[in-house]
Amino acid sequence: MSNGSLAKRYARALFSIAEESNVVEQFNSEVSALHEALTQNNNDLLVALTTPVFKIQERKQVAGVVADKMGLHMTVKNFIFVLLEKDRLVLLPEIASIFQTMTDEKAG
Repeated sequence: MSNGSLAKRYARALFSIAEESNVVEQFNSEVSALHEALTQNNNDLLVALTTPVFKIQERKQVAGVVADKMGLHMTVKNFIFVLLEKDRLVLLPEIASIFQTMTDEKAG
């Protein structure tokens, strides 16, 4: 499966949860802010969180601290943990872009 279709699947899943809870705009802004945070300074944080040198538990701990400091919704935080566990965090930039498109389409 290509990364594009994987990113779409993850974006659709998160979007569906956001719609059910009526928090699409909030999730959109949180995913976008997280994308920005992870890709600042030449993707340093994204690289650190996706490097297998660190144990998954250590990477989850760092991601949890970042999520807490950013005040992310628990669902978005758990979504990040799933991406980490499945080794798919590198898809976050594409997921954020797809989620933004879906949010824009919903808003008309």
